[in-house]
Amino acid sequence: MTLLETTPSPSGHLAELVLRRYRAGEFSTEEGAETDRHLAACAPCRSKLRVLVEEQRAFERDIPFERFAGGVERARRVPRPRPRRLWFAGLGGALAAAAVVLFLVRTPAPAFNRIKGSSVEATVRVASAKASAQRAVPPGSQEVLEPGDRVRFGYRTPDPRYLAAVSVDDGGEITLLYPESGPALAVAPTEKTIYLPDSLEFTGAGREKVFLFLARTPFDSAVAKQAVKTAHASAKGDLASLPNPAFAGGQQVFSWLFRKP
Repeated sequence: MTLLETTPSPSGHLAELVLRRYRAGEFSTEEGAETDRHLAACAPCRSKLRVLVEEQRAFERDIPFERFAGGVERARRVPRPRPRRLWFAGLGGALAAAAVVLFLVRTPAPAFNRIKGSSVEATVRVASAKASAQRAVPPGSQEVLEPGDRVRFGYRTPDPRYLAAVSVDDGGEITLLYPESGPALAVAPTEKTIYLPDSLEFTGAGREKVFLFLARTPFDSAVAKQAVKTAHASAKGDLASLPNPAFAGGQQVFSWLFRKP
């Protein structure tokens, strides 16, 4: 079965997820060669790939590692009341303030207009302290983290949504990441990927699975936490086979499995 057969597209072009994985060097030699052949013959896909490359450069230019991971030392000196296995570091500066004010306010969905021609997407950025490099991690990925790696979650949605992120580790400990409690965060439609205003460092050993919920209707973060708990029980604690949790509200769920250093 070829790469294109495993990632069908009505247009015959490579999906963005395929191009992101290609850029990240995740393909086998055979898959990479097949993608090379497709790109050589397909101008639209080459153009899309150039956009992804420029997006990466722009992200690293606008949010270098120092800003991505800013505040970690301060957080270690004055720990916030969060689980020990997570450290959060704020973006700092006007960029973080803009993200919070414009996209993470708890305002009713009808206040926002829908953006046409796009879909709900989510991504993760990982910044490496060792190499001062950043990489994009698409949903569904299993990612090995190195000591000091910082993780930041991003989303893009054409219509108003309500957002929550929940993690569960190998020990079955479930943690609300965004928000820490109460109603899910109301987020506005956006054509650009918006990154949540804290970076995370997962500490401890083992694995951590993170779910990002983007629902059409308001919900309480405790509902998302309970859905993760139910899914974890149904998988008998096996994070690799843990299904995406679900609850009423028309939500889309994105997940990542991290192996902590």
